[in-house]
Amino acid sequence: MASRREGTVGRARPTRVGRAGGTDSEHGHRRVRGSLSICLNHSRAAWVQWRSIITADDIADLLAPFSPDVRQIALDLRALIREVVPDATEEVDPSARLVAFTFIPGTYKGLFVAVALHRSHVNLMFSKGVELLDVDASGLLEGTGKRARHIKFRERARLDTPEVRALIASAAERTQRG
Repeated sequence: MASRREGTVGRARPTRVGRAGGTDSEHGHRRVRGSLSICLNHSRAAWVQWRSIITADDIADLLAPFSPDVRQIALDLRALIREVVPDATEEVDPSARLVAFTFIPGTYKGLFVAVALHRSHVNLMFSKGVELLDVDASGLLEGTGKRARHIKFRERARLDTPEVRALIASAAERTQRG
């Protein structure tokens, strides 16, 4: 089966498939979520794929509906994460309006951080944020969930703190790699 994007390895990784519930008539892919599809023509249930290869156009499409401030914070967060953890894979989920960073593409196991866009702010989400509470001496982490925590960014100045960099590095160190 041919890959839809140059540079992909193994099974095809679908491009953005649009709204949930549709079918890609070319190959019979059942759309489940914005960046997820299931191939109806293959009997293996393990064929579910997330998009691991993203382009500048994917990021531009994701950021387009947001204010210039939100867009800039999101781009700065992406750059910071890529600087601190250069070996992470970046994945996009347009329906959730986020960019995730993982060590095991296509699963939540290797996910350590995500940049989630909101109308007036950007959240830096830590999938195992509860484990980072001992590292967060300055109290940046917010949230009450069983596992995840986030840092809310309304302005860019908060990005330049060493505490944010340390939390990203610590989250990556504590995450399973593929």
